[in-house]
Amino acid sequence: MQTPVQAYVWGIGRICDSKVPPWRMERVEADGRYVIQSPRTQGGDAYSNCMKEEFAKMPYRQWISQRRDGPRGLASTPRPSLPAAQMYDTDSAPRGSRPSAEASHLERAARSALGARGVALVADARLDMLAAWANCQPFIDEPPSQAEMAQTMQRLGLTDTLAAFVCIGGENTRTLEENLRRALGTIPVNVSLTHIGVAARHAPGGLTGGVVISSRELRIVPFPRVVALGSRLQLLGDVGTRFEKTRLAVTLPSGQGTTQDSGRHFAFQLEVPTAGVYGVEILGDGSTGPVILLNVRVYAGVAEPTRADEPPMPSTRGRAPFSTARPEERLLELTNAARARLGIAPLEADAELARLALGHARDMSEHNFFAHVSPRTGSLTARAHAAGIDVATLGENNALSTSADEAHEELMASPAHRAAILDREFTHVGIGTVTATSSIGEPRFYATEVFARRFVPIDVDTAPIALLDRVNAERRAEAKPVLTRDATLDAVARAGLDAGARQHGADARTAAALAAARESFTRSIRGDFKGCLLAVHTRELKAVSTKPWRSWPTTAEVGIAVGPVPGSKEVLVVIAGKGRDVLRCN
Repeated sequence: MQTPVQAYVWGIGRICDSKVPPWRMERVEADGRYVIQSPRTQGGDAYSNCMKEEFAKMPYRQWISQRRDGPRGLASTPRPSLPAAQMYDTDSAPRGSRPSAEASHLERAARSALGARGVALVADARLDMLAAWANCQPFIDEPPSQAEMAQTMQRLGLTDTLAAFVCIGGENTRTLEENLRRALGTIPVNVSLTHIGVAARHAPGGLTGGVVISSRELRIVPFPRVVALGSRLQLLGDVGTRFEKTRLAVTLPSGQGTTQDSGRHFAFQLEVPTAGVYGVEILGDGSTGPVILLNVRVYAGVAEPTRADEPPMPSTRGRAPFSTARPEERLLELTNAARARLGIAPLEADAELARLALGHARDMSEHNFFAHVSPRTGSLTARAHAAGIDVATLGENNALSTSADEAHEELMASPAHRAAILDREFTHVGIGTVTATSSIGEPRFYATEVFARRFVPIDVDTAPIALLDRVNAERRAEAKPVLTRDATLDAVARAGLDAGARQHGADARTAAALAAARESFTRSIRGDFKGCLLAVHTRELKAVSTKPWRSWPTTAEVGIAVGPVPGSKEVLVVIAGKGRDVLRCN
């Protein structure tokens, strides 16, 4: 009887048989490896390339999902609900007994496969439980998704990030080590590997089991997974020396986000006044950029759902039809849909940012690393500067997943990445993706999203009206009388603008503008100076603070002049104001 993976490869082979004659598929092994034959001695590369192309068009995960949801479907073995831990804890759970001979063999093979990385993996009984729960049956059932694995890790009280999960099925000793080495070799070289869990048993054809490799780079005082409504959650701990600082990012039950910053030793406190689920994430930041060290759910005033009543974890499986959009288009669609649900303006696709994003995604794929800072091109800011990109603000998300949908879901499950997607400041986004395909079609999907706020060009002719309208709208909201524009004060501001424009350097330009405006004010108004003068360099009108003139308590008159700064993309804004009382300028 054919296994699903054999049926999948045979089906792809039939397509290539017709495309690359006289080469044809001769046989397919249980693990998906195939043998082709032809009377010719050359041309096999064309057949292999055809297989890679067809694997990319219909990845195995997508194929098996459609089979499972089809009229006949595939068998699905339900996984049990594991007992829920009361606390999140970074201490390793000791094994209660020696692993079985099969599990010990699998663990030795995994350690050997990772030997070149020089890692000393620590066994954790909870990761053994996770591997056993996954119930690896590669030719019968689909392994759990990343989201399902993350959910179950949290249920066990683990704070680790999942570095790798490998299913082994029907393997003899000869092929087991080879396949494990190949699978574990895909872990990005910069990812820290700290802990291991295994589960294995004998099955027809050889050993069947799973290997879990995780990353645990912080120590934290155990904290509860379920807390009382109105309580305060304390997160106390420290991170490894490769990090210089930490950040707490939280997604509140409302969907809004909040952050706190600290050093390597952190003492975060989180108030939980609202019932619901809190997404709690701690990131470490160092030479490679921010890294997720902990990302868990905390339940406040509500019970943790059981497996029976918990909504399905995000997954692309079972969706029909699959999106036919290009991955970049799909990610943009999902991003703007998430923003629309919260009433946030959509992001505009930006070709310049997309080139920047694609370059980084390719860099990660080709050099097998996963980080915001590249050993070759540096940080996002450095890459943008090298590309000549001129924007007001920048942000970046990276994902390593299996598809555009799953990448987006994993990003939205991270409070820090979710915050970037939903940031109201960003106006544009560029998305780059790279899909590398394994020998049996499993995609390795890299995605980089570069967010930015483009500068809004300033029309110096209409800018004074726009500024006055803005400050008066704010004054009306505070029940204050509006400001009126005065031609004499306009001339005062213009005198300052003309004098400032003749100087070089921001400080000299500002000083000259204020001095000239003050002289003009005193001469024009005739009397002691009792007004307020402001001079500001800016690329955008929104960067001009309205706090000083918004705070004036009485009716006042203003003059505004806006003009370009020679040899610069900035403009100089000069504001002159006077009223019945002395006006504060700060």
